Amino acid sequence: MPRADPIPALKADLARILVERLDGWAQVDVAEMLGTDQPRVSDLRNHRLERLSLEQLVRFTSRIFGDITLHVTWVPRDFRRRPATGIPGVGGWEPPIPRPRGPRGS
Repeated sequence: MPRADPIPALKADLARILVERLDGWAQVDVAEMLGTDQPRVSDLRNHRLERLSLEQLVRFTSRIFGDITLHVTWVPRDFRRRPATGIPGVGGWEPPIPRPRGPRGS
């Protein structure tokens, strides 16, 4: 079963954090701090996140001196049931076993 797209949840989390941090500031002032226009600030505050990309939200955070840390949690999965993908750790792919090399010319 395919997993849900993580981008909307990441956008919602980051937008919530930004809105909390910018609470009490006028939209015009926030727009100047974020390097955007007032309508984008309105979109952010009203959770119209389809109008903002995750990349924009990350940049907004950086512009108000926020640092973002990425944490990945791997979900256990039985890869033996999936066809090989050629990607280490995905789809049962295993790195090739190195063969010993003989002297030159052999």
